[in-house]
Amino acid sequence: MMNWSDKNKDMAGTQAAMLRATRKAISEAKLRGELVPQWRDGKVVWVRPEEVELPPEQQDQATPSTR
Repeated sequence: MMNWSDKNKDMAGTQAAMLRATRKAISEAKLRGELVPQWRDGKVVWVRPEEVELPPEQQDQATPSTR
């Protein structure tokens, strides 16, 4: 996850929230047997949810930097 400066602490939770929402959307698509869009090689392609690589779940927590 990205480290956030004091100037942008209010944005620290945004990336984590987006990652949680992405996981939920991919999980729901998998249950329904739907493809999901993903950006690959400069274009959007439709792939099976199992093909999408996300960071480990423990990185879903917002951790502002302490610079």
